[in-house]
Amino acid sequence: MSARSGPVHTIGGLRFDHAARSLKGADGPLDIPRREVALFERLLMADGRIVSKQILLDSLYGTGADVDEPVVEVYVSRLRKRLQPHGISITVKRGLGYMMQAVP
Repeated sequence: MSARSGPVHTIGGLRFDHAARSLKGADGPLDIPRREVALFERLLMADGRIVSKQILLDSLYGTGADVDEPVVEVYVSRLRKRLQPHGISITVKRGLGYMMQAVP
C-alpha cells in the first residue's frame, strides 16, 4: 500500500483504506466521488447499525449546513448501485435511516 495507508476494513468484495480514503475491489481501485466515499465510510463505521438521514447529512456537509435531507437519498442511490456488484447492500429502514452490510 501507499505511504498514506492506514487501517483497512474489508466488507463484501471491497477493501477500504481509511487514511487514503480509497476503495479497492478485485479489479482494482473504484473511482467514487468524495461525498459517496464519506457516505460509505460513515455507514461502514456504523458496523451494520442504522444511521439516520440527519447523521449522514452532517457527515456529508457538516453540522448545520443548509441542505435538505432528500439529497442523502440521491447519494445513497448512487452508492448502492456502485456497491451491489461487490456484494454490499444498503437498505433503508423507513423513518429510521440506512444500514450497510455484506450480502451473504
